[in-house]
Amino acid sequence: MDQDAKMVEIRTLFGVDAPEGAGVFVGKGSRVINPSYIFNKRVLRKILSWFDGEPGFQNLGVVGNAGVGKTTLLKEFSARMGVEFRSVSVSGDTRFESLCGRREIKNGSTEYVEQGLTEMFRSGGIFCANEFFRMDAGEAMRMVEFLDEGGSLANPETGEVIPRHPEFRFCFTGNSGGFGDETGAYAGERRGSFALRDRFFILELPEMTPEEEKMMLVRAVPQLENTPFAERMVAAARAVRAAFVGRGGGLPVDVSPRALVRWGNLFVSPAYQAYDTGNGVMSNPLLESLGDACLNGAPQDAREAVMELVGQWLGLDTEF
Repeated sequence: MDQDAKMVEIRTLFGVDAPEGAGVFVGKGSRVINPSYIFNKRVLRKILSWFDGEPGFQNLGVVGNAGVGKTTLLKEFSARMGVEFRSVSVSGDTRFESLCGRREIKNGSTEYVEQGLTEMFRSGGIFCANEFFRMDAGEAMRMVEFLDEGGSLANPETGEVIPRHPEFRFCFTGNSGGFGDETGAYAGERRGSFALRDRFFILELPEMTPEEEKMMLVRAVPQLENTPFAERMVAAARAVRAAFVGRGGGLPVDVSPRALVRWGNLFVSPAYQAYDTGNGVMSNPLLESLGDACLNGAPQDAREAVMELVGQWLGLDTEF
């Protein structure tokens, strides 16, 4: 524990209901936080157990649908805890060596520079591999040695064997958690090795309630507070989300919580106020901003289906 760490009450730090006096030690690191972010109390309790290194919580996986806020959760947690956070989005082309470091040309010579994984392993902090199970299974399995308790990291470039810092934490995010994707919504999601998955405590990030999602929206877009739009936009987004192919429906497009906030920000922008399209028809700012937020480029039939569904919830003409 950082000797400069200070105790802060949980309810003050995370904005959740917690017993008076219940607190955590917060490091001296400073990061910008999003004051509109809403923590799920049950999820927070589990992540605190992981961060504290309680038995059974050594390595963390966070799974859930696209846009539900997996990486954001970890970023906001790290920021409030005052600890360093490094993340990288991996793919089938990612190699273990690239997570450890790379060679750069400086002053005419080649120099090896450590990257996030090695930095955090050596000095302490949280390292997150986004979309972890898109990585080649063989490359991912090279992490097993340092994921085990008391494990060490052998830098493949330098050969140095680095002892694990007691405050190093490894986590990943993903859509399926290593079981592949049968819906076709998440291209590149692979079935991972059980031996690798077995080394993780895996948390499925729950969906927000309509009330929580509305609170998130108005915190992010204050102009929507005390208007009927926030509640209707949330209801419309959730209706589309329920019909998304990734959730067993037939639509190839989604209005995720992330897209909902983008929709709200576009809608209140002066650029989306009603105007004459040139043929005497006034544009609808709600629908136009929705299209630009997440629908443009989608197949026409899918786009029309979403617009019709949203129009039903908003009571609007869906043509624009």
